[in-house]
Parts: sequence; C-alpha cells; structure tokens
Amino acid sequence: MPAAAALDWQLRRSRLQNRLDALALLILLITCGAVFGAWAAMALAVVILLTGGCLRRFVRPVVRLRLNTPSGTGVPLLRLHTQDLADWQLIREDGSCTTVRWRVGSVRRSQVLLLRYGIWPWQGLIIRPDCFANPQDYRTLVRALYGNPALG
Repeated sequence: MPAAAALDWQLRRSRLQNRLDALALLILLITCGAVFGAWAAMALAVVILLTGGCLRRFVRPVVRLRLNTPSGTGVPLLRLHTQDLADWQLIREDGSCTTVRWRVGSVRRSQVLLLRYGIWPWQGLIIRPDCFANPQDYRTLVRALYGNPALG
C-alpha cells in the first residue's frame, strides 16, 4: 500500500479581506458616533483595539492547509459534505496542527471560500484567491474540496 501523500497550501493574509474588515469597522464607528456621540465611538474603538489585541494573543492564524490523500495519486475521492471526509489539517504559525472536518455552513463562491470547522464564529476560514502566491493554488484547493475544475 503506498504511503499517503499530502496536498499542501501555504496561506497568507488576504489584502482584500483586510480592507473589507477595516471598512466594516469604520462604518461601525461612524454609525456609533452618529447615534451615541463621538465619545461613545472613541470608547468603542478603544474596546475593539484592546479586545483585538487580546484575541490576537490567543487566536493563532492558520498559515498552511494540508489534505492527506489516501494514495499518492492526488485528489481523493472523498468530497466536502460527505459522510466519510478526508483528513484535513490546519497548521498554525506556531507549528501546532489541528485535524478538522468541514461542517455544514461552508460556502463556496467563485472568489471566496468560507470553510467552517466548528460551531463558533471564529472556527472558520475565509479563503480568497489572493491568499495564495499563485492563483492556480486557489483553483487546486477548490478542486480538492469539491472536485469541480470549472470553479475557481
């Protein structure tokens, strides 16, 4: 029996997602300032920055995504949302590794994947094509997840 091969994807932070997050935060602060006043908006900004700093210490970003295939032939026959899921691993920047199963609630769009692996809001990945150095890597990941080469 051949040894299990692994498909590996190196992830980086999405610039587009960072811009969308900053825009949402700006809209929240402007709305808070308009409704409750400038002091409330500044207090909310301080709370968000402090909370974000504390969460950054405990929530380690995923830097690699690995799929262990049952044989050395590449993409497995098992697909997302089936009973018998393939072995996916999230490798974080500190080297810790978590084996996950994608859950219902994962979303596939042409320019974004929202992959859920838990019930909590922070237990998910938002993956865009600019998370990869090479656009072909995004298409390969979509094919590994869904088996549809027309996507991506």
